[in-house]
Amino acid sequence: MKKIYKTAVIGLGHIAQKFHIPGIIKNKNLKITSVSDRQKSKYLVVNKKFGLNNFYPKSNKMYQKEKLDVSCIFTPLNTHYEKILEAIKNNTNIFIEKPFLLNQRQINKVKKKIKKKKIYIQCALHQRFRPISEEIKKLINKKSIGEIYYINIVHRKFRSIPTHSKVFSIKKSSGGGPLIELGTHYFDLVFWLLDFPKIKNFSCNLFSNVFSKKKMKRFLPFKKFENEECAVGNIKLRKDLLINFEIGYVLNTKDEEIKVEIFGDKGSFKWPKNDYLVLKKNKLIKKKIKLKKYLASDNQLKNYVENLNNQRNSSRNIFEYQFIVKLVELLYRSSKKG
Repeated sequence: MKKIYKTAVIGLGHIAQKFHIPGIIKNKNLKITSVSDRQKSKYLVVNKKFGLNNFYPKSNKMYQKEKLDVSCIFTPLNTHYEKILEAIKNNTNIFIEKPFLLNQRQINKVKKKIKKKKIYIQCALHQRFRPISEEIKKLINKKSIGEIYYINIVHRKFRSIPTHSKVFSIKKSSGGGPLIELGTHYFDLVFWLLDFPKIKNFSCNLFSNVFSKKKMKRFLPFKKFENEECAVGNIKLRKDLLINFEIGYVLNTKDEEIKVEIFGDKGSFKWPKNDYLVLKKNKLIKKKIKLKKYLASDNQLKNYVENLNNQRNSSRNIFEYQFIVKLVELLYRSSKKG
């Protein structure tokens, strides 16, 4: 008999509506029994689109009245900590949108709380759940491109400050700009592919050179934008493996590009392309990667339910999330020292 988990969705904004709610509805082990958001207008949209009801403006009232197995938290980053603690207090498992938390202090407190209870927690870092990511991971483990020595992360955009919520423009709510918002995804993907090796050193520079000019402010999608426009830096690992990154919302470029180049001594990948290069007799041979068809958002929920069913411990997850939170936190500090 299939285990059905009574699920609450907390935070009904753009990301929840576009990715998470459709994925939860598709999953046969998760049943949305209540929803919560401070803005009733968002609930009305969700009710119309998905037929969801049992609405609570305040999540604490929901926990008082509902018997829940899973709390799906899709609220702004600055509320994650209180929402996680609230879910732990009410003995529910947790699925939460990234970034996981703002800083290490918050993670350390959550770790202590989780240890005392049998609660499973997972963060929606969906890039690692893409079909191409999972296949590249297998090929890396097989040494298909040999020893990896250089990785280049590029997210180069002309104008891509997220406009679906004003929280992306406010540092207190978002934690920062593309370094935390996009970097969290790319760093998680890369370090997951590499099995989270130790970091030797790092550097970072933040740029806000376009919309900081008075004449450009009228083109901003919000009245105020407090975060960086672009982050550039590098991270050095063991065996002198180097990761370069250029992650930007705002660059004056026509050549927009998103890629993660992974170079080994026997070939290379260019994520998210589904082919790779292998060196044979000093010539590069292109090889195709066969991909299964599934959405990353569906796959990560499938993985989440499997871990719930198997009563998996959260300690490895929290180690990985803390690794990325610490890295982003240190990169921001490094940029201030530069």
